[in-house]
Amino acid sequence: SRMSHEIRTPMNGIIGMTAIALQQEQSQERILDCLQKIQSSSNYLLGLINDILDMSKIESGKMKLELMNFNLQEMLDTIKELIITQAAVKDIDFIQDIDVRHNWLLADRMRISQVLINLLGNAVKFTPAKGRVTLTVQEIRTEEEAAVFYFAVRDTGIGIPKEDQKRVFRSFEQASEVNPSKQQGTGLGLSISSRLVQLMGSNIQLESEPGEGSTFSFSISLKLGENMEEEVKEEEISFKGCRILVVEDNELNAEIAMTLLEERDFAVDCVYNGAEAVERIRTTAPGTYDVILMDIMMPVMDGLEATRTIRSMEREDCHKIPIVAMSANAFDDDLRKSVECGMNGHLSKPVEVDKLYRMLGEVIFANRKD
Repeated sequence: SRMSHEIRTPMNGIIGMTAIALQQEQSQERILDCLQKIQSSSNYLLGLINDILDMSKIESGKMKLELMNFNLQEMLDTIKELIITQAAVKDIDFIQDIDVRHNWLLADRMRISQVLINLLGNAVKFTPAKGRVTLTVQEIRTEEEAAVFYFAVRDTGIGIPKEDQKRVFRSFEQASEVNPSKQQGTGLGLSISSRLVQLMGSNIQLESEPGEGSTFSFSISLKLGENMEEEVKEEEISFKGCRILVVEDNELNAEIAMTLLEERDFAVDCVYNGAEAVERIRTTAPGTYDVILMDIMMPVMDGLEATRTIRSMEREDCHKIPIVAMSANAFDDDLRKSVECGMNGHLSKPVEVDKLYRMLGEVIFANRKD
């Protein structure tokens, strides 16, 4: 019942605000207001879907940590920018208490960040105005090639009674049942965070008293990373003169892709299934397209089969042309299948605009070097 409520609420906002925006003689200001509310509801709905997918991955044993070299301070600065905005709305002080010797680490930055954002978001949500939320990060000991870090999120919020403290880590549950209609969220955030920290070899500890706030904390051992010089900020890539073939069966998604690509000076052609893509490549001169953006699930011929067919053509350009998957499936198996059939990259829908441009730039210019 909570899941149904949480999914239908933002959907109602999206559908309702779209209907209002489409009414005749609406002012530009009112239409802009509707669009901003549609965007806010859409982002919230996407967060819910990501939580459900994460929980599904965890419960099926498919959640794996992806190690990458990253700068801890840079990650904490990004988190601060996000949380300080939420805290300011409620006039809550957000404090970071950082004491670390090693900033470069080899760990799953995204998952550590996800846990901290979940804990901090909850702290802000359940702390009244004029309260305080503190993120503490301490390097408590250094081992040979790793260090143990202590993370804690303290708040001056409503607190959690002893009898509810185990329940908050269960899926779809929240501590307080008082006026549940006013509580936003699936109750998956803490459950996912708890399971992610367990994957990292630790457990989240909770200390709390009603009316006196709560502290969620955990200690994890993280491998030390390689100190990388700050990369020079990327210049905006020019795609002028680049021709792209978009393969997408959904007309609305095709329109979105074409608009985003044309904004960056791509010459765009569009076909609506894998068979049409194969025929288009077969009947155009070698080198006509610089890149193909390929949806995976399509009628007639799917994107994987279309890619295999293009790769098997007896033409040099068909072996080299970059093909990027664009899929609503967001699991590791889908990424693996894309690579196995000869694709050069994989973007999950809804596509992040910056990520789209960055990946297209990488594959196009890597191909030109070859």
